[in-house]
Amino acid sequence: MWTYQSAVAGTAEGRHAEADDSHRRTDGSLAEARGIQRRRRMTGRFETYCRRREQAALAAEIPGYVTREDKPPGDIVRIGSDWSRAFFDGPFYRSAAPASDGTPITSLVFVQSRDGNTSAADPSTLGGGDTDLHLIYEGLSRVDADAVMAGATTARARDIVFSVWHPELVALRLALGRTRHPAQVVATSRADLRFEDGLMFNEPALKVFVITRTGAVQTVRIVRGIPKRPSAAEREGNRRAASARLRVVEKIEPIANADRTDR
Repeated sequence: MWTYQSAVAGTAEGRHAEADDSHRRTDGSLAEARGIQRRRRMTGRFETYCRRREQAALAAEIPGYVTREDKPPGDIVRIGSDWSRAFFDGPFYRSAAPASDGTPITSLVFVQSRDGNTSAADPSTLGGGDTDLHLIYEGLSRVDADAVMAGATTARARDIVFSVWHPELVALRLALGRTRHPAQVVATSRADLRFEDGLMFNEPALKVFVITRTGAVQTVRIVRGIPKRPSAAEREGNRRAASARLRVVEKIEPIANADRTDR
């Protein structure tokens, strides 16, 4: 597993556009989210992207769900705010502990239409609509996650970041003690990603992990001009200088969000 760190410097402070959507949010959540963003520096490109995604989430009509049966086990973590519980009709759940030591707690997002279709460029078109997209897919499944994992096909878009966008859910994520954006984890067999112009790979405010075969690592080094990883002796002698832009990761935090499994 490799972690990719952008060498691009941040150039602008994050800020969020105002929106009159009081019927969709509780007081203070937008202000809290904007305050966190203003204290973080980001590139203008990422700032524009975040603003666009937030505006789309605020403009979406979210009719909500109705819970017909709710029988969670006792050892479960309940996640939610007054706003999310109103639309989800109850709390969102995740496991309280991993199934075994050294494995992450994972929320798997899997969407299937009534006719059995599981593949779509936009999962909301499979029947869940904006409620699925903004409340679950880009919301409750990510608010308590340290990382969001996706396959290379999903992550290959030029402008894409796997995060939480509705201000109510951003406020919930911050209230849970998480960073503004989860780490980005991409699983790929060939490492043929958009390292040169992909937004997530060129934004210093994001942490990105690439999981790939050892044989594909050289491809990443050639594309980005990344120096060869130092030997064990060199790392021991000068750990801080060891591959600042690409290094082996021995452990990631135990809570992750599995987005898709395509390559």
